Amino acid sequence: MWHLLQEMMQKAHPGAPLIPSLIVGATDARFYRDKGSVAYGAGLFSNRVNSSDFMARFHGHDERVDIDSLALTTQLWLDVATHFWDRVDG
Repeated sequence: MWHLLQEMMQKAHPGAPLIPSLIVGATDARFYRDKGSVAYGAGLFSNRVNSSDFMARFHGHDERVDIDSLALTTQLWLDVATHFWDRVDG
């Protein structure tokens, strides 16, 4: 999965390294893991927002994600799903 995410990420940010990070907090992934499923979380940041500004937006009174980062992350997961679908359908 790591290599696939790295490959798909290159479409949005050619030449950029994929860097693992940990965001302390909880997601709904824990419910899937409790049922025995593997759950991944990944997202892409827009070049318009630096990482410290992006992280400062979490859990504030105006918590938000910028539209560009949302679009990049949506496309990332569409590309991943399409890759798996093509392998099943292909």
